[in-house]
Amino acid sequence: MPETEAELDVWHFSARYVAAILNTSKSPFHSTFLKKHAEHGCGAEYWDRGEQERHLVAAFDKWAEKGVWLAVAQKVHQEQLKHI
Repeated sequence: MPETEAELDVWHFSARYVAAILNTSKSPFHSTFLKKHAEHGCGAEYWDRGEQERHLVAAFDKWAEKGVWLAVAQKVHQEQLKHI
């Protein structure tokens, strides 16, 4: 829709990272870009771009320490940072 402002393409965000996670049953990115999920007829609230990047980098680093990433993850992560 022309009047819609997209902050982040959530589907592509998830698709990029899911291929780089060892155990895809757990997502390390629950709140990296969403302040508040959509519910009860109210839309989702997103962090601003600076906060999204800060949260994303912190989550990536945290989960890197836990060993959830495949070798390709760093490349995926750098590519995703270009889309914030």
